[in-house]
Amino acid sequence: MAPYFRLVTSESIFEARSLSEKPQPFSELPSLASSNWSREHLFAARIIRCEAQNNLLPLYSQNLTAIEGQYPPEIVKFLEGPNMEHMGQSEHFLVQSYGHSLGQAWAALAAFKGPPSRRGVASNASGDNEAEPSSETRSEGDSEGLSRVKRVRRGTPEGFVNSSLIQVGSSSPADDHSHGTLDSSVGYVDGGSDGSMPLEEETVRLVSCVFRHILYSTQSLGSMPLVVEFRDARMRYAALMPLIHRRVVAIDDGGLCMRQQMGSSFVLTKNQVAVLEAKRRFQLVEDGRPVISDECFAQMACEAITARLVDPLEELWHENVIIVNATQNYVCFLQFEITDAYLQQFDSESPSLFLHVHSTPWFDLSSRGGREHVLSNLCALIHWART
Repeated sequence: MAPYFRLVTSESIFEARSLSEKPQPFSELPSLASSNWSREHLFAARIIRCEAQNNLLPLYSQNLTAIEGQYPPEIVKFLEGPNMEHMGQSEHFLVQSYGHSLGQAWAALAAFKGPPSRRGVASNASGDNEAEPSSETRSEGDSEGLSRVKRVRRGTPEGFVNSSLIQVGSSSPADDHSHGTLDSSVGYVDGGSDGSMPLEEETVRLVSCVFRHILYSTQSLGSMPLVVEFRDARMRYAALMPLIHRRVVAIDDGGLCMRQQMGSSFVLTKNQVAVLEAKRRFQLVEDGRPVISDECFAQMACEAITARLVDPLEELWHENVIIVNATQNYVCFLQFEITDAYLQQFDSESPSLFLHVHSTPWFDLSSRGGREHVLSNLCALIHWART
């Protein structure tokens, strides 16, 4: 069965699929934590994933300031990327070579792009390592050749995603990003239990380091005493559905918050500028392209709905929740449009309103093109949050 993220891209398709899949309302579904939500919950929530995937989300697409050519040196170095030969180096060396925040970012990237020996995984004596990608597999802007480092292949364990089966390219969002395609190579993902597969925490650390470097380098307090920061602490959201009073719980993996100077301290004014949901591997590849799985999509939907129901700081008055979905060195941004009217009836026996979701393509932090798009999204998001 086709994944919900790829399939349900319009209200007419939703209605047609509902006739065949016969979804149940929330009152008939078990009460589960967000990590256990599934395709049934996506139908119950009446979610439509908007088909067009642009490089910026519509909520803040008009807030991108024209800073190209005026990047501070720290951002220029970030866009240039690390020296490929340094991906096997220690964090200490990388910090000494690139500076504190950027050196930590490249050390975190090395968890995915460094040689197996850096992770304590022995090389295969038979030489059964995955080959370097050819120039055809690299996206536009990936001139530094950092698409992939040889990695050990250890059989075909559960969760294995063979990079040879994944199509790559640099198509424009208008013509070939409707399946959540990548702007660069996915690389080899090993699902083994021998330490060769990165942990979810390593995804979180990479996003944290990269986002922090951008946040440190692009915000000037000046006369506007507002600053967007990375939030390490996970947030737990717990709420009751408005009509059936069923408890719903979700936990994120961190996110972005905002502080405002009041007197001698910076006070937390927004805790959900963006929410992070990190994964250790791609759960689904269809037609050679990674697609957000039903389980991952449903989990993010639960987080977004619960965040809107709780909203302790009353910061989501704009009726949108931004979620950053990260898998290893790949990042995409999603915008969940959740109106007040939707919240008042989504758990009824016969809901009529839809929850629309916008999404970007996947951006590869190991390619210049991917870093440029992540930078653009963060700059626009910061500008939008501070105005």
